[in-house]
Amino acid sequence: MNEFRTKDEEIAFLRKKNRELEEAIQDLKERISARDSGDHVELVALREALGVSITQAKIARLLSTGRPFTRAQILDEYTGERDYETRNVDSQIKRIRQKGKCEIKTIYGYGYQATASEAERLRAIMQAAKNNSLNNVSESGN
Repeated sequence: MNEFRTKDEEIAFLRKKNRELEEAIQDLKERISARDSGDHVELVALREALGVSITQAKIARLLSTGRPFTRAQILDEYTGERDYETRNVDSQIKRIRQKGKCEIKTIYGYGYQATASEAERLRAIMQAAKNNSLNNVSESGN
């Protein structure tokens, strides 16, 4: 076990580990939820192509329409409820921009929108995954 100089250091360490475990549990729950909802192929494709979490892939899928969305609409997409802070959406968008190298515009006072080229790229990723999935199903049926 790690040696700590003070009790505060130990508490900080344990809190950090707890947050990491909670994030890992949440990511696992989201993966299971995505698989069970039938959107698994699209979300996994986005997750892998962009290098983001399932939550962030859900947001990317929503933005792939090219339409602008409010923070509340985006929050509904990945939580199914509005009990969370809408500022959480800002953090998720920031991570998608950084990890996935996505071009997402901020619409001041409203929310977010993927650029036209980005929306097209996201749709292409999802379509390729669907086509690949269909090809795999038809090949296994022969």
